[in-house]
Amino acid sequence: DPHDAFVSYKYDSLIALPLHSRIGASSLRRQQQLKKFRSDFQIKHIRGNIEERLALLEKSNLDGIIVAACALMRLNKESLITQRIPFEILAPHPLQGKLAVIIRKNDSIMDKLLKPLNNKKEVSV
Repeated sequence: DPHDAFVSYKYDSLIALPLHSRIGASSLRRQQQLKKFRSDFQIKHIRGNIEERLALLEKSNLDGIIVAACALMRLNKESLITQRIPFEILAPHPLQGKLAVIIRKNDSIMDKLLKPLNNKKEVSV
């Protein structure tokens, strides 16, 4: 899922947020797009893994956080997604929701195991 997700325990969407709401977001890309959508948002830079970001939402005075929907899905926390943010508001990063695996050049066992999953050209380094 390439969407960004809004997670909030108080509000059901970005549009429902009151003026000057405090939103946690980790990437500069997300922060800029959120400000473009609503210049009144107070964007707070947050770091950490998904569990740490969710903990920040619980223990801070943030109105919501923005995280990758695919990260919540991988952790079986999809039920926490308040809103999948439309692409018109937050355009996803081109690699969001993608997984890259690198193996040793001559590792034939791993190559054979992973080859059926490969949908991109091979790159030699």
